[in-house]
Amino acid sequence: MPKYRVTITGSRVHNVAYRPFLLSVAEGFEIDRFFAKNIRKGNTGIVEALIDGDEDKIERFKEYIMENFPENASVDDIAFSDYDGHVMSVESFYRYLTASQLSKIAGTGVSLLKITEGISKKQDMMLEKQDMMLEKQDSMLEKQDMMLEKQDMMLEKQDKMLEKQDKMLEKQDSMLEKQDSLKDVVERGFRELKEEHIKTREMSMEIFRSEVQVLREEIDSLRSSVEEIRKKVGIA
Repeated sequence: MPKYRVTITGSRVHNVAYRPFLLSVAEGFEIDRFFAKNIRKGNTGIVEALIDGDEDKIERFKEYIMENFPENASVDDIAFSDYDGHVMSVESFYRYLTASQLSKIAGTGVSLLKITEGISKKQDMMLEKQDMMLEKQDSMLEKQDMMLEKQDMMLEKQDKMLEKQDKMLEKQDSMLEKQDSLKDVVERGFRELKEEHIKTREMSMEIFRSEVQVLREEIDSLRSSVEEIRKKVGIA
């Protein structure tokens, strides 16, 4: 029976279930012996498969895998070459693939556990930071409450000051009203005094004029008496 090496290269041939796909094709065409492994050369992914069986079955296998690929696979080239080494049975490869997949799953689980532990530690750190932030927020809130209390006290004092200012303004208004009233009284008294003074002055002037007139009349009478006496005495 012929043996062949199948080399599949492409940008995405790993982690797309290419080996289980090839195994299912081999079982479908009743190939007796099969093996497949993943290889990486630089950035290029390679799937290498070994097949051993009847010629017609292998030809149908080759034709099928040239036209069909796993979902999400990206294949650049599929090459076939002769192989003269040992190829394990399909049943053995199935057990081998199952064991390797379980090992991979276990490794992935361990990695996930490590990632989970790392995430848990980060979460713990985040929770600690959140607790610190909450404590700071509580402290800030307390300070804000103290500031609000002080502001309330200041507002109360301002209200009291405003009340006192209102009272002072009321007193000032009352004083101004009294001043205006006193001013009116003083002005009225001054006018009355001025009027009384004018009247008194006019009366005094009238009396003075009357007295002057009487004095003049008396002087004229005296002059007349003197003239008569002088005439009687013969004094020229």
